Amino acid sequence: MSNAPNSRGVPSSSLGGVVSANKILNAVLVFSRDDESIHRRLTYDIIKESLRGRYKKVEVYVISPLKPPLYLRQVRDLLLSNIHVSIVVKYSGCGADSLRRLLEELVKSGNDIRVYSSRSLRDEYLEVVKQFGITSIIVGESQ
Repeated sequence: MSNAPNSRGVPSSSLGGVVSANKILNAVLVFSRDDESIHRRLTYDIIKESLRGRYKKVEVYVISPLKPPLYLRQVRDLLLSNIHVSIVVKYSGCGADSLRRLLEELVKSGNDIRVYSSRSLRDEYLEVVKQFGITSIIVGESQ
């Protein structure tokens, strides 16, 4: 497959398509209960970024005591309204240790990382996120 630039200087494939230089977005959702504001914010952010062409794939990692399939309510709107990007949803555990292991793995990947958390989240989770130099997007109301 050739990646030679086309007349506009954009790399193109031998099949006639444009080779995307877009990164994968790793979106980490951390919540302790159903919180509509998290999935509204996540859906808004992902759709906005995908319309800009910034990401072609989003990997959503869920840290929550809500086990499968209950946590899927938090990503339902995103899955139903999305037509722009490929989305993978993975349950990644429920404690601060699960979050730490996940972030260690994601940081090594080199992809963009966004952590969405609810205001009701305990400080131990927020401290883990801060250890990696990531600023959480905190949404919703506290309990």
